[in-house]
Amino acid sequence: MVALMAVVGLPAILTFAPPSAADEVVEVSSLDVGTKHGCAVMSDQSVSCWGSDVDGQGTPPNGSFTQLATGTDFTCGLKTDQSLACWGQGQDGRTSPPAGSFVHVSTGYHNACAIGATDGEVRCWGSDEDGIVSQAPSGSFASVATDGRHACALSTSGSLACWGQDANGVVSGAPVGGGFTAVTAGDYHMCALDSSGSASCWGGNSFGQSNVPPVTFSEVSAGGLHTCGLLTDASALCWGSHDEGKSSPPPGTFSTVVAGYRSSCGIRGDGRIDCWGRSSGGESGPVIGSLPPASLLIGASVSHPISASHLGDGGFVVSDGGLPPGLTLSSDGLLSGSPTALGAYSFEVEARTTGPVSDFRIVEIEVVAPPLSLPPLDAGTSHGCAVQPDQSLSCWGNDTAGEATPPAGSFTQVATGYGYSCALPVSGAVTCWGKSSSEAVALAPSTTFAKVSVGAFTACGIALDGSIDCWGRNQYGQTTNEPAGSYVDVSIEQNHVCAVSTTGSVTCWGNDNNGQVSDAPTSGGYRSVTAGAGHSCAIRADRTVICWGDPGSGRTSPPALEFDSLSSQLDFTCGFLAAGGVACWGDTPSFGSTPDVSFAAVAAGEDYACGLRPDGRIDCWGSTDDGRSGPVLGSLPPSSLTLGSSVSHQISASYLGDGSFVVSDGDLPPGLSLSSDGLLSGMPNIAGTYSFEVEARSTGPVSDFRIVEIEVADATPALTGSVSHSVEGPLAGALVLLYAPGDTFWTPTGGAATDADGAFSAELPDGTYTALVVGPAGVNALVEMVTGVVVSEGAGTMDPVVMEPGYRLAGTVAGLGGARLEGATVHVFEKSTNWFAAATVVTSADGTFDAGPLPAGEYHLLVDPPAGSGLDRSWHGGPSRLVAVVIDVDADVVGIDVDLG
Repeated sequence: MVALMAVVGLPAILTFAPPSAADEVVEVSSLDVGTKHGCAVMSDQSVSCWGSDVDGQGTPPNGSFTQLATGTDFTCGLKTDQSLACWGQGQDGRTSPPAGSFVHVSTGYHNACAIGATDGEVRCWGSDEDGIVSQAPSGSFASVATDGRHACALSTSGSLACWGQDANGVVSGAPVGGGFTAVTAGDYHMCALDSSGSASCWGGNSFGQSNVPPVTFSEVSAGGLHTCGLLTDASALCWGSHDEGKSSPPPGTFSTVVAGYRSSCGIRGDGRIDCWGRSSGGESGPVIGSLPPASLLIGASVSHPISASHLGDGGFVVSDGGLPPGLTLSSDGLLSGSPTALGAYSFEVEARTTGPVSDFRIVEIEVVAPPLSLPPLDAGTSHGCAVQPDQSLSCWGNDTAGEATPPAGSFTQVATGYGYSCALPVSGAVTCWGKSSSEAVALAPSTTFAKVSVGAFTACGIALDGSIDCWGRNQYGQTTNEPAGSYVDVSIEQNHVCAVSTTGSVTCWGNDNNGQVSDAPTSGGYRSVTAGAGHSCAIRADRTVICWGDPGSGRTSPPALEFDSLSSQLDFTCGFLAAGGVACWGDTPSFGSTPDVSFAAVAAGEDYACGLRPDGRIDCWGSTDDGRSGPVLGSLPPSSLTLGSSVSHQISASYLGDGSFVVSDGDLPPGLSLSSDGLLSGMPNIAGTYSFEVEARSTGPVSDFRIVEIEVADATPALTGSVSHSVEGPLAGALVLLYAPGDTFWTPTGGAATDADGAFSAELPDGTYTALVVGPAGVNALVEMVTGVVVSEGAGTMDPVVMEPGYRLAGTVAGLGGARLEGATVHVFEKSTNWFAAATVVTSADGTFDAGPLPAGEYHLLVDPPAGSGLDRSWHGGPSRLVAVVIDVDADVVGIDVDLG
């Protein structure tokens, strides 16, 4: 469809510059790209096609060819005997070229044109839309270019003759005059090249396809809304529509370049075809995908499949440069092996089809050593330390030996052990402090280290030259058996040490009672290592973890997750996940649950762990002894509140010191506030479910965090009211009994107890009630009665009740022989009522009673002896019964002695 330009007098080689010696021995001599397929003339003059073959346009006949032209669904070729052959969709006679000898052929959508070899006349066939066949000009021409709706022919004198549809001036806008050496037809535009290498384009320009850059060309090819050209330095340049990358040629040199409808192709210097742009139909040939990562860890196992679409039975090769040593690329695209040498490597991967088209990608891989990472915090036996953003140190927890009192200065790393700590200054030697009796403190060297690790009684560091130096207790050769070589990580906990070399291998030495030394992995490709008491763990290149040594409590059974860093203590390990969380395994029963939040780093202590949050705060969990976990929140607020209810809840935290409470994430229910001393107060005014994070923030770096969820519910319609005491104020625990007409004393319709503020709420059916209010135990409060309490539509408000104090009646009850009686019942009746009992009490073991509270007034006492006392218990008279004793009460009355004997 899209015709290559043609040079006057050189119809077989379509190039402005003379062919070089290299061009004469290439695998492909010419090509063209159509709508969904492309074809090329091979070095043996056979034709090879690729892409769509729905109508047979990609199945060429046998024979020798010198030039090809691809249309929408058909292809035409010029044979070495100068005859024409066409194949594909034959509608309108497009695949039935005229007989005779020809020097050049061009195809459009549904038609084609050729130049006669003897007379130079233009002959066209196929569909005559827009007069392409019937209106071809007469004269002597060297080449022709058509897209099926418009066409131009280049005369032997170098002038242009154009005809067909004149949309966008693609016919009338052709430049006049001579001096042109080639012409090419695009979808809605055309271009020509003159003898100076200057290109001119005209017609459609909606995507800038006719805006020729001011450079010198040796070739120009017009395509579908884009144009490509070959510069004098043999590089390709395209402009216009960049849809699907068709105007983005790869770097490198080409011998020719062709712009197709939605793709472009070029012949490289070695004769291979490279295409770019759309490839849904395979018109761009294979397209490489899934290239290997730009960085590989030395010694790491690599198994990366490279893929390519439209490759068919082709394969992959390294066409330029060299792979990193230790890696191979199979023909099916599997890059595998283990890189063995550090360095940067650049090589070209070619997806090579069985035809002429390949895809090429420059791959750059750097083989790197494991990174030397400095953890920002560390947790020891009972204290922890962290490097602050300003590079100062901050510690927390047990400070018995001064281990949590760091020196001033600027530091890059800190490590904590058993009662001591060590840190690396920004410049200068390692510094250690804490328990002065520890060998690790007393024997600290005056060496500048890149990294330090602290164990119970021994410490190790990586010097600036990568060598390892250990000092302190040497019970198992920890400080004398350091391996030679260069290292990027080292870790010690108790009596053994492990390190990772710059080549990614793991080396351990020291105590081997559980295989923590001898069972270390022997392969390479490790990023980092951590040592516990009897086990160790390392992170592989793919960020998965391997552990060895003592398997007890799951110490050597890490989860199948990806980790960025690890930290081990005596019997467990914690890891910072690549996804941002934390996972711990081993003997962790005292931990409780690991916080489900994002961390930037994690450190394991003896029986606790700490994580660094992205905002720089530290959150610890596990044992709280000595404050090693920092502050610990307690007494969180209730999970449900009622809309409009008064809230006053004190949140507490141990080991908070002069710290404070803040809401660090989320929002409190509207109407509530949290004071710095932890008082949650106010009155929620919007119903809903609220989630927020409460932080107990110490003056140091460690905080405790708790997610609090509170549901604020709409208040249920109810009878409400309040009870107070004239002396005591609001009464908590007062009982409000509510009686409907017809209720008995023992069966009220409803009731409620007052809360801490003396308020109550009771759900009742609509009606009118009598309320009996009884004070709480231990409070001197007279029973109150409120009548006419109305509940309507489930709601109502009872008048506030203020309870008053009353008076006591106290004394003793004696029986036969004057002996005190236990269990006698003392009834107190108001004199003015018909035997209404104002109080009823039972004598205690010593025969005493205390009735009340009672309002002022006159009372009778009726005393019933207990069963088995031998006294008459009749209500109708008799020597053992006392009735009608009148007592005038206007103050406490004590010393009433009743003798029933």
